Amino acid sequence: MRKHLDEITHLIFVLGMDLDDHDGSAADLAVQRAQAAATDLGKELIVVRTTVRRVSDPLRVPWPRLYFGPALAHVALCLAPTLSAVIVPSSPPITSRHGSHPYVDPLWSSSRVRIVHDDDDAWRPTKIAEISDWAPAMRHVRVCFQQHAETYNCERCFKCVSTALCIRVAGGSSEALSPDVDPDTIRAMPFAPQHLHRMEWIRDRLREHDDDPLVLAALDDAIAGAHRRSRLQGIADRVNEEIYLRL
Repeated sequence: MRKHLDEITHLIFVLGMDLDDHDGSAADLAVQRAQAAATDLGKELIVVRTTVRRVSDPLRVPWPRLYFGPALAHVALCLAPTLSAVIVPSSPPITSRHGSHPYVDPLWSSSRVRIVHDDDDAWRPTKIAEISDWAPAMRHVRVCFQQHAETYNCERCFKCVSTALCIRVAGGSSEALSPDVDPDTIRAMPFAPQHLHRMEWIRDRLREHDDDPLVLAALDDAIAGAHRRSRLQGIADRVNEEIYLRL
């Protein structure tokens, strides 16, 4: 958003995707913080409420890998004629399979709304570093999809912890997500094998900065646990494949 700040007139906040509109205080707090961010930036906030996941989830449609992009397009198209163009923030690298993709998102455009995929193909830690010195982002950043109204971000899940550690690597400070992560929280944090590279990168950068030895030890333990889970998952996948082939 930072690089498009001059051309953006509105911010769009959607309830019903990562945060359900019926979550009461959690949803209310998220909307309040979104409004505060819009005010800080001098933009108008549009709050959208959708039931789209109540359609996709019972059908087990893969949300991030398939349905996420069309759901965003659905919101953009519904905002015509208030908006004539909607910018979709970039997602994983262009080589990833993801519901929102630079080749696909613009194809959802209509004669009334142009959908623009922000073509920044930067790695997530790079994106975080680019906003770590931007006060509005550090005041209001929300990455958590857990329902913890009391803390805004739960500061325990993978998204919270990895983002906080990336801010720490960049030397930033956030009011909404403290970069001072407790080592026990790091050690207990579950994360998928596909995120190993990011966590190893974070650990290596913090080690270069001579960071807290307790934090580095906790990262070593968390990474070792993820490697074990990855090996076990590989064994389970091979066993399942063998069973399938014998049927």
